[in-house]
Amino acid sequence: MSLPLAPTAYPSTSILGSSATYHTTDLRFMLPRPAPSRPSMPAKAPILAPNGIVNTRGPCKCWWWWWEIGASLLSLLCVILITTVLVKFNNTPLASWPFWIQPNSLISVFTTVGHSAMMVPIASCISELKWRHFRLQAHPLSHLQCFDEASRGPWGSLVVIFKLRTKALVVVGFALISLIALGYDPSTQQILSFSQKEVLEPNSNATFWYATNYESKAYAQDSNFSTYQDGVATLPNTDLFKLQSAIVNGLAGTTVTPQYTCSGEWCSWDTFTALAVCSDYANVTDSTTVNCTGTWAEGLECQYVFPDTGHTTNLTFAMQTSSVSPASYIFKSVYWSLQSGNTTVYTIRTEDAIAVEYAAENSNVPPSTQIFYSEWSWCARTYPNLTASSAAPINMTYTSEPLQVHGIGAIDSSGYICYASYIVPSTGDIYNISDAADNELLADLASNFLSQGIYDMYPHAGYSEDEDDPLGLADFLYTTDIEAMTTNLATMLTYQIWSD
Repeated sequence: MSLPLAPTAYPSTSILGSSATYHTTDLRFMLPRPAPSRPSMPAKAPILAPNGIVNTRGPCKCWWWWWEIGASLLSLLCVILITTVLVKFNNTPLASWPFWIQPNSLISVFTTVGHSAMMVPIASCISELKWRHFRLQAHPLSHLQCFDEASRGPWGSLVVIFKLRTKALVVVGFALISLIALGYDPSTQQILSFSQKEVLEPNSNATFWYATNYESKAYAQDSNFSTYQDGVATLPNTDLFKLQSAIVNGLAGTTVTPQYTCSGEWCSWDTFTALAVCSDYANVTDSTTVNCTGTWAEGLECQYVFPDTGHTTNLTFAMQTSSVSPASYIFKSVYWSLQSGNTTVYTIRTEDAIAVEYAAENSNVPPSTQIFYSEWSWCARTYPNLTASSAAPINMTYTSEPLQVHGIGAIDSSGYICYASYIVPSTGDIYNISDAADNELLADLASNFLSQGIYDMYPHAGYSEDEDDPLGLADFLYTTDIEAMTTNLATMLTYQIWSD
């Protein structure tokens, strides 16, 4: 169709004269004027079919909007597919995804196809609306270029919005849709999020070992009294050595964990209370009383009176002038087990006694000391909502409560005490411990491992240790962190009880 240009003249007033002048520089796009009439052409003869019947349907008409309708339906189909995928697989494990293409990739494909299909009818509508724009009113030819650019991409759409504004609201609306569609693809990347979620694994196995009663394999009781050792009838076994090895590891600070199994990535258990060994520690240097008699020359005899318990121990400090000079203590640890299920150890560390031996011979001042108090006893530990992974425990926080002696357990016909009973004061729960373990475990810990000493002897060829210390534990106790050691031993003994 040919669209001629029709120049239109507009009057204007000249400053130099009164005559009117006309400018023809404003070219407007106008609809064509009616063409002059022409002589009518004779009507064509009707088209006859081969059988002689007249064809009255006329030529075939092709509707070229089928492409736009098809693209709109395809865009709508993509939206439906995206919605279906999101609804069906929401809150489902990624492992249950049935397709080889990942969810994000599939959503991206649907989004890209839907976006491209949606722009087909929008571009066509903008292109066709330019005819309506010029038919309703005369406009500058530059609008024609704006319409063409708007049908091609976002930049043209932005120009149309600022240039046409309210002159073509429908076209501006389509242009806005084109600009908003720019965020269509990126926004779909935020639709899916993959977060870790606790899912109960079917046929899973989560086991945690703990004890509410304790009958030690290391102190296996001999009810026939055929063997008798350390005041208790016990059977010979290999578990005692294993227990003692675990105690050494606890002294050395070896990291220990409770025994458990977890078939999943992590497991959790309900709150439970178990039999355990608890510890207490304090630096009692300032509250310990020291009473000394004699001098360094003849031997300074000092008595240490420990606070609260009233326990005492004696140490001698002396100058090493000859082979008959009494030994001078540098380090000493002593213990008391006044009742079953409780062991107390006091550790006395002095400054190097050799360094002060050159003091005046009549000096009666003892060397400076550091005195530590450690205690181990039976207790009940409560673990709230314990959680652990397949690699290591995650949460082992607990609260503890000391146990009280409840009485003697079952006694057989020969008068043999099978076990001792302890009670949790707050709950009334009863824990039973075999008589041998109750009498020997904590006492052996103190007597065989924690009762050590170091002293200086003439002629100062270094210091000497007690003869019953083949492992060199005195050196270790003299230099280690007593507080950390106390805690480590309690934890190690607890886990050993649970797995024994």
